[in-house]
Amino acid sequence: MSRRSRVLLVVVVVLLAISLLGSSLVTVLTDVWWFDSVGYSDVYTVMLQTRVFMFLIVGAVMAAFVGLNLWLAYRLQPAYRPMSLEQQNLERYRLWLTPRLRLLISLVAGLCGVVAGLTAQGQWQVWLQYANSTPFGKADAEFGKDYSFYMFEYPFFRYVLGVAFTAVVLSLVGAVFLHWLYGGVRLQGAGERMSDRARLHIWSLLAAFLLLKAYAYYLDRYGLVFSSSDITGVDGASYADIHYLLPAKNILLLIAVFVAVMFVIAIWVRNAMLPVVAIALLGVSAVLAGGIVPFVADQVYVKPNAAQLESNYIQRNIEATRYSYGIAGVKQTSYNPSQSAPTSLLHTDTQNVPNIRLLDPSVVSATFLQNQRGNGFYKFNDKLDVDQYSQTAGKPEEYVVGVREFNYDGLTGTQTNWSNEHKVYTHGYGFVAAPTSKVTNNGQPCYVSGFLSSDQTAMCNEQQIPVGDPQIYYGEEFEDNYSIVGAPEGSQPQEYDHVTSTGAPVYTTYKAANGVGGVPINSYLRQLAYAINMHAVNFILPGAVNSESKLLYVRDPRDRVLKVAPFLRVDGDPYPAVVDGRVVWIVDGYTTSSSFPYAQSETLGDATQDSLTGNGTVAQQKDQINYIRNSVKATVDAYTGAVTLYKWGQDDPLLDTWDKAFGGILKPASDISPDLAAHFRYPEDLFKVQREVLTRYHVTSPQEFFGGQNFWKVPPDPTRPTGAQPPYFLLAQFPKQNNLTFQTTSALTFAKGDGLAAMFSASYDGDGGTVLNLYPLPPTSSTAGPNQAQTNLVNDQAIATRLTQLKGSGATSGSDVKYGNLLMLPIGGVNGGLLYIEPVYLQPQSGAAPFPTLQLIFASYNGKVVSGSSVSDVIQALTGQSPPTTSTPPTSGSPPTGVSSQLNDAVKAIQAAITELHAAQKADDFVRIGRAQQQLEAAIEKFQAAQAAQPSASASPSASASPGPSGSPKAPS
Repeated sequence: MSRRSRVLLVVVVVLLAISLLGSSLVTVLTDVWWFDSVGYSDVYTVMLQTRVFMFLIVGAVMAAFVGLNLWLAYRLQPAYRPMSLEQQNLERYRLWLTPRLRLLISLVAGLCGVVAGLTAQGQWQVWLQYANSTPFGKADAEFGKDYSFYMFEYPFFRYVLGVAFTAVVLSLVGAVFLHWLYGGVRLQGAGERMSDRARLHIWSLLAAFLLLKAYAYYLDRYGLVFSSSDITGVDGASYADIHYLLPAKNILLLIAVFVAVMFVIAIWVRNAMLPVVAIALLGVSAVLAGGIVPFVADQVYVKPNAAQLESNYIQRNIEATRYSYGIAGVKQTSYNPSQSAPTSLLHTDTQNVPNIRLLDPSVVSATFLQNQRGNGFYKFNDKLDVDQYSQTAGKPEEYVVGVREFNYDGLTGTQTNWSNEHKVYTHGYGFVAAPTSKVTNNGQPCYVSGFLSSDQTAMCNEQQIPVGDPQIYYGEEFEDNYSIVGAPEGSQPQEYDHVTSTGAPVYTTYKAANGVGGVPINSYLRQLAYAINMHAVNFILPGAVNSESKLLYVRDPRDRVLKVAPFLRVDGDPYPAVVDGRVVWIVDGYTTSSSFPYAQSETLGDATQDSLTGNGTVAQQKDQINYIRNSVKATVDAYTGAVTLYKWGQDDPLLDTWDKAFGGILKPASDISPDLAAHFRYPEDLFKVQREVLTRYHVTSPQEFFGGQNFWKVPPDPTRPTGAQPPYFLLAQFPKQNNLTFQTTSALTFAKGDGLAAMFSASYDGDGGTVLNLYPLPPTSSTAGPNQAQTNLVNDQAIATRLTQLKGSGATSGSDVKYGNLLMLPIGGVNGGLLYIEPVYLQPQSGAAPFPTLQLIFASYNGKVVSGSSVSDVIQALTGQSPPTTSTPPTSGSPPTGVSSQLNDAVKAIQAAITELHAAQKADDFVRIGRAQQQLEAAIEKFQAAQAAQPSASASPSASASPGPSGSPKAPS
């Protein structure tokens, strides 16, 4: 090649390398900046160093081993090659290859090293667990190895074995090829087919392969604790594994070592028959001892006597599974609800009945959106969350909560340009809450938090949960959207915040606290890097950023926690809470493994799937696990994005291993403030996994477990067409509980049939310990399960007539029925009654307010089915003290009774103004909003004047109805 051609080739290669490596380098650089901005630089440093370390070490070892053997194959070529047609044909290839052999060997060895290194860097977690292994202090029943051996060491040994096998096989293939090419191995001609040097080299590699095979048999012995039995259906070593397959592995180990020795001996005695016979012996032994004998023994001897022979191994599986899924300490309390339980229990119940949940967070999201979005710029998650707050005399109360996040899908026209999307519309606004046991007179939530200046009249009460910084910069709805925020002191604010009561927009400027919040992009290098990373040239255009600009990205709380703690899995449903005056996202983190000995494997994605998965929640991956702990409680500040990781729950050696690996990034549980701890709830995904396991592993007797007669199942959702019934968060008192408890609950039914088999609940005690309660019913119980109860409710003639009347009358004409969560509440202890209660919503198909409102409540107790407009109605109907009303419940246009005409007129005026205000908000007509608010203020003044003139006035308009004794609103009086 000419000099110009060589220069051109170099330039092309350099440009190609830049194009291939440039994006990766930019990704590394931006990741360094991002981790530094959240204070977790050590996490990324450890990950990067470990991956580079494994790439270099494994890649170098692989390249050196393969290259050395290829070089030896060339160097050990015979000095004299007998003449044959084969050798004559190969000569021309040798003539071409020999001058270039060093380069070709380097390329082949380098390629093998690169591939091995790339594969190795993906195993960085395996190495970190091995290098930082923490003992469990518990050993398996068969081999006496600490659980940490199987969790941390065994996977690493398996990986190293795989790398060694690959290196030997690649070297063997390459060596045989070069020995053949250079005449050390001959397929034709007289004399021996293999030279002494070639035999020494090739048989040494074969001996190494067989020694590795012997080590594989050694590891296989421990791998039996992960096997699965077709006879018992449980994981872990079975009777046949221990009594037939384990001895076979020991025999095959010895035979493999013997065969390796035969190869070494054959090198010196120059007898090819020795290794051939030895290999045949190994093959026959593997088929007989490792396959046929265990199979025959399993079918002929074990299977007919499985109940007795497998009993000990089933017991091991039961104990290991209950420990690995954290259900070993579940408290079982026999529960036998009586069909003759007195209805007076409903009147004397002061815990469950007053706290009955009327708001279904998966249904009222649309109502929140209509009432509380302020304008089309905001949205709520498809499924709201449930939390508890103690607002009145320290008494806990359950709330449906959500935050207004920005609705980027609602931007149109010029609003969608780059500057508006990323610099103006940067955040949501406000934390919205409503008590779950209260609704207004027109069936809507009774909002007590999240006031926007333009919709204060939609609130039921004064602000009860104040927030310091109501701006929501981090949330579940931001997805991949990024924002550029911040400006020099004194600059004109440019970020849209909210609107005033007159409809005027308010703007703000993001101010991070203590340097936390966002990645500074005040240098050209950073702007250029993010222009490449975000595929947006606007970063480097004049005026796009300023000296105080910060870039906010990775804004979903789940993604944020996963990025700073890559060793965790996180719950599919983070939830917002106001802690010490700030909105934070609480994210439950799980440590999981598939390497716990004897424990039953579950598919995480399947075990956590229910009818609401994907509807505002994130589905888990369909990975196999047999160990799980909720060992981390994480918080993400909704304003700054600051991530904090706290250790939680019982000691977890898996978490301790990761914490050591990353230099102690987890804060102790003692650092959790009481206000934050008060909002911790038992996580849904863990609960769903545990209830799935408990459907079988509530049985602790091996004989009963093998029979499977007392197994249960998770019932299908009775109110939705597909999927399992989701667990529910309830503030309730279950049997043997001393007081109201905020707990995660679920029903379980018999495996064959829909009868109620058990109730399962999980909560935390005052010290943060886990409390699991299982309430099994007698196997002969005829108590209705959720689906049977739902069938009884909807098939009741009176209820069907009531629904028909309601759907065809007045404001609810032409509405769709939406069934809320069917809740199950024990009344009166272990032998009391069982109350099923279900809110029913109607959603108009059209009109000014096409959102669901609560219109009916179904209830079932001791087989009696009733409906009413409030909890008080259904309780009275169930107790027989008053019949259920057959009239439609009050709507926003229903005049109250027992008041003066002036007060009635004022209530009507307020309700009309509220309706007009909602319509104006939906239309985003700020002038109309202002006019409606003026009308509302005048109507309220009129109401107050009329109320003052009323001798015993105590009513408030429907927008602020006060709760009655049963949690339902009082009608204005």
